[in-house]
Amino acid sequence: MPRAEPHAAELASDQAVENAALAGAAAIQRIVAERNALRSRLGAQHREIVALRSINEDLRRRLILIHQHYVELAKQVVGHLEHFDGTVREVVQEAHNGAAHRGDAAPPASLVQRLAEADHADENPERPDPAPSS
Repeated sequence: MPRAEPHAAELASDQAVENAALAGAAAIQRIVAERNALRSRLGAQHREIVALRSINEDLRRRLILIHQHYVELAKQVVGHLEHFDGTVREVVQEAHNGAAHRGDAAPPASLVQRLAEADHADENPERPDPAPSS
């Protein structure tokens, strides 16, 4: 019976080799499937990054435009305030000069009237200013 044992051992050894080969093949299949899943995930993330970069660039352009519009608006507001300040100074100066020379000149135009005339001139720059009313 010494022959039977080596044959049984050979069968057990062949079975172990076959089981190891099957386990190795299954492990390789899992690794390949995992690699393919990671490649797919990487592709999806790459597409998402490209889309987000495009959206980010669009938002950056919009913010620059908004910034430019606000700068222009601020310049206009400052211009109007400077004009208002100049008109107030003129009216105050005329009132001061008029108080010193009562009766010499017509009463100074009111601040509201001057601002309205200036606003009208700003809106219609090609038209001459209307004659001041007394």
